[in-house]
Amino acid sequence: MQKGWAVLLALLLAVLLHLLVLAWWGPVAMRSALGEGRTRAANAVSWQVRWALEGAGAPAQVAQAEPPASWPPPVPQQVRPKVLPTMPPPAPQAEDAAGIAPTPPPSLHPHTGVAHTSHDHGVSVQAAPPPGPPRPMLPTRIPANFEQSLQVRRGGQSGQARWAWEVDRGRYRSSLKADVRDRSGAAALDWASHGGIDEHGVSPDRFLARPARGGARAVNFQRDGGVVSYSGPTGQAALVAGAQDRLSWMVQVLAIVQARVDAPMASGDAPRELPSRLPIWVAGPQGDGGDWWFEVHRLPDTGCWHFRRRAERRYDVQVDLWVAGPPAASGARLARLVMGPDGGRQAAWELRDSELALACGLPP
Repeated sequence: MQKGWAVLLALLLAVLLHLLVLAWWGPVAMRSALGEGRTRAANAVSWQVRWALEGAGAPAQVAQAEPPASWPPPVPQQVRPKVLPTMPPPAPQAEDAAGIAPTPPPSLHPHTGVAHTSHDHGVSVQAAPPPGPPRPMLPTRIPANFEQSLQVRRGGQSGQARWAWEVDRGRYRSSLKADVRDRSGAAALDWASHGGIDEHGVSPDRFLARPARGGARAVNFQRDGGVVSYSGPTGQAALVAGAQDRLSWMVQVLAIVQARVDAPMASGDAPRELPSRLPIWVAGPQGDGGDWWFEVHRLPDTGCWHFRRRAERRYDVQVDLWVAGPPAASGARLARLVMGPDGGRQAAWELRDSELALACGLPP
């Protein structure tokens, strides 16, 4: 019995040893067979290639081509593309000052009144100019130095104001201060403007507004750079010919009226007439800037002019200005001014010269 178990165990060991030998020898034999097959395939040359070589007189054995003496081959020179000359841009054509299209005013925020311009990835998008007559270039006669006392009314409050204008050697300074005070005791109006005189009339360099509350805000007319910048709001506006600020535009109107009064008489009253609609580009301390289109009416019975600017949108500035000419004063002067935001919470400003307003036929 023990002999039979020994024989069976020996057989099992022999079978196990045989399986181990096969497991080790099989992959080795397969790798050797594959390597030999690849070598034969690499060294074998098809009969088509061999026939073509023998027909051309070449040896049957394909020899590896030797590299040329100059190796690596020289790098060919890069051929630069021929740059064709570009045509210069056409020269800008000179435009008549009377045919310049009006500059559109920027849209105002409904609550703050600050102008904002639409942008597309930093590129300013300019809106199309509003319809209207072309911008005229009217003659001006800058008024002489004056200091005018005015009555001020704002809502239920009243007080006194002083408007001063001084020009010397082509430079001017102007200030408008109102003594109307609110409940906190702060002055309600304090404006100042200075600049020069050019062919368009008053040419401001800087406007400064000191409000009752908050810091002062300035408008800078950078004529070298051709832009109008603001100390408070960010952004800039293009500087147009004849641009004015919130104070200088009133002197510009006086200069336009004075030039018409001093013009020599021609046929009828033609030289005394002004366009029925007159644009003046005005910049304010809130970052706004654009054309104020005035409706101009002459009052022949009194020798006064009425300039009205209607609000183009809610919270826009609405203006009514009456100007009296000689002989009511030594020159054209402000008779009455009503200015304020349309639909805003703040009451409109009213500046009045009582004697000149009465001479223009205005109610007290």
